[in-house]
Amino acid sequence: MKKLLALSMLFFFLGIFPFLIIQTVLSAFYQHTVLSSQTIATSADFNIDIFRSVILNQCHAFSNKADKIIEEAKKARVSPVLFAAIMAHESAWGTSAAIKKHNNPSGQMRGNEIIHFDTLDQGIEATGATLHNLVVERQLTTVESLGSVYCPVGASNDPYGLNQYWVPTIKKFLVTFGGSEQMSLLWQDSNTTPVSSGKWSWPFPSVGRGQFSSEQLFGHSNSRIGGFHDGLDFGSIDHPGREVHAVHDGTVIYCGNPNILALGQLVIVIHTGEYAIVYQEFATSSDLAKVKVGDRVTSGQVIGIRNTNHLHLGITRKDWLQAQSSAFINDGTWLDPLKLLEEGTKK
Repeated sequence: MKKLLALSMLFFFLGIFPFLIIQTVLSAFYQHTVLSSQTIATSADFNIDIFRSVILNQCHAFSNKADKIIEEAKKARVSPVLFAAIMAHESAWGTSAAIKKHNNPSGQMRGNEIIHFDTLDQGIEATGATLHNLVVERQLTTVESLGSVYCPVGASNDPYGLNQYWVPTIKKFLVTFGGSEQMSLLWQDSNTTPVSSGKWSWPFPSVGRGQFSSEQLFGHSNSRIGGFHDGLDFGSIDHPGREVHAVHDGTVIYCGNPNILALGQLVIVIHTGEYAIVYQEFATSSDLAKVKVGDRVTSGQVIGIRNTNHLHLGITRKDWLQAQSSAFINDGTWLDPLKLLEEGTKK
């Protein structure tokens, strides 16, 4: 059964069989809406930082489209999480031929032909219009009822019965994108979530910026492998204090011992929606963490207790674990924390 499921999902993701013939529905309601660059009204029942992180780090062809998805989801009055889940599923996480060659992120077809869009934004807009038609106008407001139309079991164009996996897979994807299996598929107006406060602060507030030796700074290093230091070290002498404070608001996406010797016994990673901020080498036990995975933290909040001689702070836009392969290479993976902190704290 496991082999059959694996083979089925392979065919499903490769797009070997068309899933549903959908005419693109463009309604009069679907007028362009300008959203604030600072705040976007989003569904109250999902974690926007996880949502943005997954899109940025896992969604390939649409890794920079989180804001566009939220914008079109709002106009369509459907959940951004549902929107992203369907795009990820139908485009194999942004790697399918349909999205690469036709800017079609959601498997939409006309007859037996995949619909071509001139730009990916147009494909996302058409996806929103279709979801509005199905979820809002036709009131298919559960994954099960939506799947019965979007990807019906027993359809003539599904001879291998692959459509049976659509509902359970979409439910899993809802969780992956920061929601839950039972979340509403409709847009929720009850919460206005900041994209990011943009507020930066120092991890040891009583010291502020403080002073750093050349070997503590990001960049060239005379003592490290590859001659490169991928972060900024806050020493216990030049930056005293046991409590480690978050330097930016965000969501905890990792907290624990990654069993990577150079990182220490406790690593905390907080994602801002743009950056993964990695706090490492500051503690000898995971018990010294003051947060847990999924926590929403604010800039300046205590996240852990230091009992070593320094805190290493690393910042990257990439997946933080994959970024470890560039720990000794200045290839642009790791960013200069001091520059970001100095610029951010001036705002």
